[in-house]
Amino acid sequence: MSKLFETTVIRLEALSNSFEFAVRSMSNSVTECMKELHSTMSTLDASIFECQQQVVKLNEPPMLEIMTRALWTVEQEKKDEERRSRNLIISGLELQTGSNNKDVVSSLCENHLTVKPQIAKTRVLGTPESASH
Repeated sequence: MSKLFETTVIRLEALSNSFEFAVRSMSNSVTECMKELHSTMSTLDASIFECQQQVVKLNEPPMLEIMTRALWTVEQEKKDEERRSRNLIISGLELQTGSNNKDVVSSLCENHLTVKPQIAKTRVLGTPESASH
């Protein structure tokens, strides 16, 4: 029975050593993770401070006004470009006296193209060739 007892004690010691090693290893891992977390938190704190400084600069009235004006100008340019992108210039179209330009352009599009445009307005550019001779 003493041999069995001795074997059991040896196994318990081995198990105890193994358990102690595992606990120590996990403790070291947790310590390393905590160090990394602390380092990351310090970096994050510095980044937050930098962002706060930039927000303070952006909220200064001159910068805010300049940015607002620039954004407004960009929006106006986009609207103007979009409006002009829908313009259509037709050259060589003979207009008869007394005819409605909208009707002539609408008829041209419907009869010779596959579209029926909504015409907001028309205007004649330049002078007719017969008037320039």
